[in-house]
Amino acid sequence: MQSHTSSEHRMAMGGRKLNSARMATVAWVAVFCASTCGGRGDPAPRPYLQPPAVRLLIERSGVYELSGAELQAAGCELDGMDRASPRLFWDGRELPIEVVGGEDGSLDAQDVIRFYAEATDSVYTRYNVYWLTLGNGPGLRIQQAPPPSGASAASRPTYHMATVHVEPQKQYSAMIPLEPDGDHWFAARIRYDAPATLSVDLPGLLPDAPEPARVHVRLYGLSKLPLKPDHRTEVAIDDAVVATAEWDGQTPYSIEGAIPPGTLKAQGNTVRVGCVKQEGVQFDLAYVDWVEITYPRDFAAPSGFLRFRAPDARPHVYAVTELPSSEAIVWRIDSPEAIRRVEAEPAAGAGEAVRFADAGAPEGARYVVATPKGMLKVPQIELDSPSSLQSETNQADYIIIAHGSLRQAVEPLAQHRQSTGLSVLTTDVQDVYDEFAFGRAEPSAIKRFVRFAYEQYRRPAPRFVLLVGDASYDYRGHLGALLNLVPTHMSRTRHIGQSACDQWFVCVDGDDWIPELAIGRIPARSPEDVATIVRKILTQETSPPAGPWQRHAIFVADDNEALFGRICDAAAAAYERQGWSSEKLYLEKGGANAPELGQNLVAVLNEGCRFVVYVGHATLDGWAHERMLTMAQTEQLANGDKLPVIVSLSCLDGFFAHAKRPDCLAEAWLQNPKGGAVACWSPTAMGYSVAHQLLLNEFAEAVFAARASTLGEAVQLAIRNMLQRRSDQQTRDVALMYVLFGDPAMLISSWRQTDG
Repeated sequence: MQSHTSSEHRMAMGGRKLNSARMATVAWVAVFCASTCGGRGDPAPRPYLQPPAVRLLIERSGVYELSGAELQAAGCELDGMDRASPRLFWDGRELPIEVVGGEDGSLDAQDVIRFYAEATDSVYTRYNVYWLTLGNGPGLRIQQAPPPSGASAASRPTYHMATVHVEPQKQYSAMIPLEPDGDHWFAARIRYDAPATLSVDLPGLLPDAPEPARVHVRLYGLSKLPLKPDHRTEVAIDDAVVATAEWDGQTPYSIEGAIPPGTLKAQGNTVRVGCVKQEGVQFDLAYVDWVEITYPRDFAAPSGFLRFRAPDARPHVYAVTELPSSEAIVWRIDSPEAIRRVEAEPAAGAGEAVRFADAGAPEGARYVVATPKGMLKVPQIELDSPSSLQSETNQADYIIIAHGSLRQAVEPLAQHRQSTGLSVLTTDVQDVYDEFAFGRAEPSAIKRFVRFAYEQYRRPAPRFVLLVGDASYDYRGHLGALLNLVPTHMSRTRHIGQSACDQWFVCVDGDDWIPELAIGRIPARSPEDVATIVRKILTQETSPPAGPWQRHAIFVADDNEALFGRICDAAAAAYERQGWSSEKLYLEKGGANAPELGQNLVAVLNEGCRFVVYVGHATLDGWAHERMLTMAQTEQLANGDKLPVIVSLSCLDGFFAHAKRPDCLAEAWLQNPKGGAVACWSPTAMGYSVAHQLLLNEFAEAVFAARASTLGEAVQLAIRNMLQRRSDQQTRDVALMYVLFGDPAMLISSWRQTDG
């Protein structure tokens, strides 16, 4: 059943903004979808997703082999498939391939598809995604390069310049870099008497080549002092200083230098990057991002794979030695779409060797030489399930974006919302990646999808977005297991730097931070966690226990600032004017009553209440420095189905995306199967009391004066009105750092005396 009664919602939330930013947004969506969507109606065919389509997840650059047997194991039917039909795509562009096998013209289990693929440097995912489609050919094929002319006069290079890049991602910095979408992972932090050391191997090093090796170190300044320069940095290889630099500020900086002959060795070079003491400069802090060494390398390829650039556009003859076998392919890669096969022949040399000539490559062209031993296997092969998120005939009031492992567990909530009159669209987050980021797991794909649905779906436009799955700022899994079931966006705040911001996904009309839709998250890692939270939501709407608890509010204040208590006093009075009963639990100055207050809080929570407001300091797992309420206490609550909504006007207790801490306090409230809370509105970063007071006032206005029908729309309206009243940095930070844990479409009409 689809709901078309959204005019009241539109008036409450304000009309759409029709401005230049919105027009630019629409234009951006049009450009993105130009190759994938037609006009009104169903989308035009997207070649890379035409079934059967296979998702190929790539981690390393190189030549890949994919057999028909592997495709069958992934679920592809090859019976009667023409060998001309396979097509390879990346970023929506078709790339050439080779199909090697029998001569019968059909694609079978013994046939092999070869292609060249590059690793990704995305900060959001370790996998680059290539697509293989079957039955939709003919596809592009790698063509034979024309035979070279004048090979006898061609030069015969004895080495090429190779680059080894070392970038261990060991340390995360929320504050650095300052640039949007920068990489916040670094190899090491350096200071006086604490340099960073990185080990670098240089296979095939030719120490006596005429061209010198060079070192390149990427840094980012952490300290910023009045004295200039802030930083004096030294780069040494083993005991030889090869580069020094003086530079200023919290800014990226690159140091480069020539490496003297005889300094390098093939294995075990130690690159030391350190801060040099300066008189009058009290401290010097910086991050080492990565180290590169570019050096002369021979043409030996004992691993069976070699990649190198053409030195110039003149004719050359190359001899590649020490191959595992002489059965080698040679490709010249002018661009991802332009790959040519170069004829090679066995040659005399160390071990197995091949020789090939080329009349002259375009600038930037690369050669790859690969034997069967040096060809890579695709680590993950996934048969795509078709989706139609870019169909403009879609209409949805309520969009659920869930990780595939959690989708079934959230289905009861989707069915309930459908029964209440909302049109529901539930999608696997992988389908969002596929249609809006060419398969790559990037947060921007979710925003593109929400923007597309908001702008292009049939009216009425979507009102709600629910994300189902946990997230982490460690997008690529540098610290271990990947937890980004449904990623969040890490937005920059003033005092803590990056912090999780789901609000970013629904700010789709213009370039401001005002949300166009209500958004919430179920931060679960397992179907059991989802089922627990969904059961709570359904119980509250269909069969909540009767009693005065439903209009009872608890206000809890920390002791560090007098404003904390005043905020609670004003909020309690506002709720009492609406016929609510209230209870105040305030920490005394100095925190002497913290143990007693914590016990009383647990007791009144177990008796049941509808609404809890906390104002004060907090950490990821507790309220107040005295820890009047801890995560352990929250997990042991036994309030059954008398479940409150928690509003935490504090810091960090909603930082669900912490990579080293599996849960935060807000998650503990929701995941308690014997009680806890039905929803939490909590911060992921540092907060400000004045902005908190404004946010709480606007929330009460949204509930009681504007009569928002759902929790998510009350939150949305509170943020919208707060930002329209104040536009300073603190207000913006508070607006973007708050995450609604729970269902944004949860009805709150029972909070009011009458709803007529």
